[in-house]
Amino acid sequence: MYHLTVVHEFSSYSKGQRITDEAEVLAVLASHNHTHVVKTPAPDPAPTAPPEVAPLTPAGT
Repeated sequence: MYHLTVVHEFSSYSKGQRITDEAEVLAVLASHNHTHVVKTPAPDPAPTAPPEVAPLTPAGT
């Protein structure tokens, strides 16, 4: 996945604005405005915490 950074103003986007919504990114890249942005890698999603594991208890207690 990519994010876009606007290098030339177009539509309602200002220079320097980041476009992070996946649908908007795809729409801009498919339009004639794709020359007004640069692609940058999207950060990896935040890692999820591992599931909690119940502590082991000795048998018979």
